Amino acid sequence: MNLKSRSSFINCFNLARIIRKSGRLNIFLTKLPHKNISYIRDLGNTLLTIRWRWILITLVLVNFACFLMFGVLWYLMALNSGDFDKNNTEPCIVNSNTFTGITI
Repeated sequence: MNLKSRSSFINCFNLARIIRKSGRLNIFLTKLPHKNISYIRDLGNTLLTIRWRWILITLVLVNFACFLMFGVLWYLMALNSGDFDKNNTEPCIVNSNTFTGITI
């Protein structure tokens, strides 16, 4: 079977490649129950097939969320120890009067 007859055979029966030359998958699963949960269950495979921009966006968002969470925890500790009172002479967290001062 030469190249020309092969391409006409593929076009005639509407056959396509499973994986494109660029590496993208050419198949789509439809009517799959709990499709979103399967992405979380198979996290390793999901991370291998996901695009780089989504990995970088997720990395930045997780980093920002952790930064904000620890800032809130430090702020709550300072609030609980009374660091923001005017009469407090020995604060627990020094040189921080606001939430942005604690997080920076």
